[in-house]
Amino acid sequence: MRELREYAVRRSGTRSPLRKVFLAFEGEKTESIYFSALKQQSAQCRLSQLVELVPLEKEGREYGMSNPVRVLECLTAFMEECKEGKITWKSLIRKLHAETGCQVSEEEIHDLLLQSEMPGSASQMDSGYIEDVDSAVSQLLKSLDENQEQLKNAILNFEFDPPTMDWKTDHIYMIVDRDRHSFKENQYDEVLTKCNTLNIRFCPTNPCFELWLLLHFRKLNEAELDNILENRKVKNQEMGGKRAKKTYTEFILCQHLPGYKKKHVNTNLLLSKLDNALANASGLPEDPLLLKNQVGSAVPRLIRDLRDAEKDSHTG
Repeated sequence: MRELREYAVRRSGTRSPLRKVFLAFEGEKTESIYFSALKQQSAQCRLSQLVELVPLEKEGREYGMSNPVRVLECLTAFMEECKEGKITWKSLIRKLHAETGCQVSEEEIHDLLLQSEMPGSASQMDSGYIEDVDSAVSQLLKSLDENQEQLKNAILNFEFDPPTMDWKTDHIYMIVDRDRHSFKENQYDEVLTKCNTLNIRFCPTNPCFELWLLLHFRKLNEAELDNILENRKVKNQEMGGKRAKKTYTEFILCQHLPGYKKKHVNTNLLLSKLDNALANASGLPEDPLLLKNQVGSAVPRLIRDLRDAEKDSHTG
């Protein structure tokens, strides 16, 4: 994972941030779109000027890692690199793979690094940190032939900017869906325990992030909670005869947010109703322990954290 630099720019004309709030997402589109828009509209949404919102971007194979267990693995690696101020060989390979537009495989880059005779690379490739990143990529560049133009360009464009984190003040949120069909109970317990140990703020929504979006428009009815929790694919007749592609929660959301798709989100409309969402979420569970089996979301905790930098809103 790496910081999305366009969102990590500090606001001009304001005090230096009291802390950074890092966001790691399970989903590849909707959550990132929503929170990047929240960053851009921070003043209108009354986010604290003392908070720097830093979404984290997946790299290389991480794009296909949507299960929360794998997301936590990537986030843990990112935290270790922050602590060391260095990157691992595996991370370098992912970054170069991403720079090629995923056109050069990680396996090929791995093999080329081994062939480049970079000191220590063979023995440390699986777990070690790189002492001199510039030397590593320079040595790799020298070993390439004229047929490896994509990787050459990736190396020439590559810049390593070590991620920084203040372990005393910064917060890390892991935003995931509590999808009972893919995120099993034992996995949920494992992720929650590890997040508590690593001081990562586990931020699930049960059953999915679309529930949080729905709360921007209305409260939930007691009668629909079971259907939302099950979140099955809607039947064909409910979709006007079309093949079922949406979950129950997505189907309800589309009644209030016409044209909603995971890659196309009307963030202006949603964020204009952010206070409504917080009010409509009142009374629903926010505690990850409860969210394992109950409809609700921990996102309101995150919003409060972003609005009040001097107060730790994470309790329970």
